[in-house]
Amino acid sequence: MTPPPPGRVDPDLADRLTDAVLLSGLPVAFGEEGPGVRIRPARPATDSDRCAGAAALDWLPSPRLSGAAAMAEPGQPAGPAREVVGTAMENALAEFLPAFGLEAARDGSGRELRVGPPALPAA
Repeated sequence: MTPPPPGRVDPDLADRLTDAVLLSGLPVAFGEEGPGVRIRPARPATDSDRCAGAAALDWLPSPRLSGAAAMAEPGQPAGPAREVVGTAMENALAEFLPAFGLEAARDGSGRELRVGPPALPAA
């Protein structure tokens, strides 16, 4: 079976990810609006990065959660707090997705959490 073209997530993988996220009790975000787990196509980190069909996961907090995180450090911008929450959620996803038969790992640059056999970094 040939992988989907670049910029597309394998449809079967997207369905399995959506089911796993929903069964875990987390919302799925659609588009750029949170809250929830956004499932998007993986982006190549290098020219030799073969990520066609792989998915990348992001946590998009709600505006309310972002505001609450920003209030934890008065006078500080919300950006760092939002990043901490997003990283924590992505780490949690990487821990529980294998229970659903989905392997998750950071790409070679460490920028995105990828899911799917082609998503794992080459040894």
